[in-house]
Amino acid sequence: MKKVILFIILIIFCSNFISSGSIGISPSSFRFFFEPGLEKTFNYGVTSSDPSQQIKIYVTGDLAEYVTISKDKFIGRGDFSVKIKLPSTIEKPGTHTILIGAIEDKEEMEGENIIGGIAAVQARIDIIVPYPGIYLEHTFNIGNINEKEKAQTEIKLDNLGLENLSVKATIKIYDQNETEVLINKEFEEIPLGSKESRVITEELDTEKFSPGEYKGILTLEYKGKTDKDSSQFKIGEFFIRIVDYSYLFEKGKINPFNIEVESKWNTKIDRVYATVSISDEGVILQRFETLSKELSPWEIKNLTGYIDATGLESKRYTASISVKYENSSTNKLVAIHIEEPSEKEVLPFIILGVVLLIALIAIILLTSKVRKLKHERKK
Repeated sequence: MKKVILFIILIIFCSNFISSGSIGISPSSFRFFFEPGLEKTFNYGVTSSDPSQQIKIYVTGDLAEYVTISKDKFIGRGDFSVKIKLPSTIEKPGTHTILIGAIEDKEEMEGENIIGGIAAVQARIDIIVPYPGIYLEHTFNIGNINEKEKAQTEIKLDNLGLENLSVKATIKIYDQNETEVLINKEFEEIPLGSKESRVITEELDTEKFSPGEYKGILTLEYKGKTDKDSSQFKIGEFFIRIVDYSYLFEKGKINPFNIEVESKWNTKIDRVYATVSISDEGVILQRFETLSKELSPWEIKNLTGYIDATGLESKRYTASISVKYENSSTNKLVAIHIEEPSEKEVLPFIILGVVLLIALIAIILLTSKVRKLKHERKK
């Protein structure tokens, strides 16, 4: 029991000395191809949410020895430059990453009794060393849309090899069961030189597709090789689904009534709320309304209202839930139950109250002892 009391006292005292902060660095990233002996300079800005915060700049990564920074300490905010001078050769092909970091200066924080995380942030510089021969990297994405809209596709190609390429691309869109090809889009051959990057965008005719989830398959053919990539996308309908709801409540008190809802629309819906009617054998006993919230595309959230069970009996009732959004609504009729309060639920609160009381007495005794020691030192 003594250990528990000391632990609680430690938490209470330490909570007055916890420090948290936020540091930002900009730009967040750079990317370029390796060239022998290449020299480049990048300009950065660093800032802290605390104007008096000491900030330290550092460099790490597998090519950090080729980096120099103009200034490594700031108060609150500042600007600095990073100079990179690459060697004549780098044997390992691929992406080499240098991290430019900003962190709260620990040396300046010593003696301040600060407990907690130290704010830090990193920006990255990617240096790409080309692969010998053929090496193609690619990404493929189809964005979510709403019904009666065209799907936007993006193909990103990076030729990280030393050979020039000519790439043939094909996109196939399958139905929701992935058994039938709905769209077969073939692109003209794409010339791609060594160390060259291309982004290809295209609109697909999906205006007649019904709402749901679809899958796109990208096929790339070049130099006798075949690569495949895939992307899932959704076509939304203007509909909010009731996912779940509270159905057990305690008699004799006001209970939260949570309604979990999910947006099926690919655009934000601003004002979403629910009205709930509680009835018993067709007689409405009470009505309440939740606070309104906004739902981002495809987001799931809780709408919370409160049911007054102080005058209700312990038994089954009917709840009519109606979720309102713009000029539409989603309705559901569900069963709920009012139950007698459990004695076990009261016990943890009694224990917590006793522990807090003991902690308070310990703090008072400790404070009195500290004051007494100070008084004796003065004498």
